[in-house]
Amino acid sequence: MKRILTILGIVSVVGVLAVGGNLASASVGQEPLEQVRVSVEKVIQLLTEPGLKAPGKRGERRERVLSVVRQRFDFKEMAKRSLAGQWQKRTEAEREQFVKLFSQILEKTYIGRVESYSDEKVLFNKQEVKDDRAVVNTVFVKNEKEIPIIYRLQQVKDQWLVYDVVIEGVSLVMNYRTQFNQILGKEDFPALVKRLEEKLVSMPDDGSASGL
Repeated sequence: MKRILTILGIVSVVGVLAVGGNLASASVGQEPLEQVRVSVEKVIQLLTEPGLKAPGKRGERRERVLSVVRQRFDFKEMAKRSLAGQWQKRTEAEREQFVKLFSQILEKTYIGRVESYSDEKVLFNKQEVKDDRAVVNTVFVKNEKEIPIIYRLQQVKDQWLVYDVVIEGVSLVMNYRTQFNQILGKEDFPALVKRLEEKLVSMPDDGSASGL
């Protein structure tokens, strides 16, 4: 899980160096690949903006980066899919609490990782669209090693939102689902929530903690 989240954080910010296929025909606001790429470029711009590099601007920079991320990642859908069948058993209040904690953990992990950006590259290869679902295939390049990254998205009005990321064949959502199922197989839902709360509090500023 730690390796997945490390790559996810870096991958999410290096699109400005991407070499894309068929981008000329992509329409902003319509094509999923282009929407992902545009969001990535916005994050890169914020990370490299001179006025936001001062130590006193760190909080502002982080919040502005997360604002972009929240517009492209559907954390509620990711939380729902990670909880799987347990989602239907939860009350609306329990769902809201779970989504909030899950989102905060992913955000804290993400923002800690993106600040380690160091000129890695991502090749945006292709997109596959079927109805309101899409897959964007990319390759993450670091130290001449290529790592396949797949974004899974769903269309919400005119936006394509990421609900899962598959890194080297391992799904972020499935990875969390496995952890949650293991916990819920031995403990109740309040115990899972408590674990998430404790994890959030104990996470270092760089988001490097892993596992529940």
